[in-house]
Parts: sequence; structure tokens; C-alpha cells
Amino acid sequence: MKTTILVTLFSGLCLIASAHAEEKTLTPQQQRMTTCNQQATAKSAERGMPVRHI
Repeated sequence: MKTTILVTLFSGLCLIASAHAEEKTLTPQQQRMTTCNQQATAKSAERGMPVRHI
């Protein structure tokens, strides 16, 4: 019983570590969206408007 639990936990940790280690590259659309959001944040900061994070 203890062995089964330990093996399950260890397997879960390995899966989490491997999933976290992957660095995803942004698609061109995601890059455009990121740039647009950064520009919008900068403009709203210039105007003194609060920034809404969804």
C-alpha cells in the first residue's frame, strides 16, 4: 500500500516537472496580442486610467 502511494506520488512529480520544464514559443498571433496589450497598458498609464486585468 505504501509502495503504491509512493510510486504514484513520484510519477506525479515527474510529470509536473517535465510539463513545467517545457518552454513554449509564442505563435505570431500571440506575439501580436502581447505587444498590443503592452501598448494599451502603457497608454492607459499615461492617461492615469486604472488597468483592468482579466
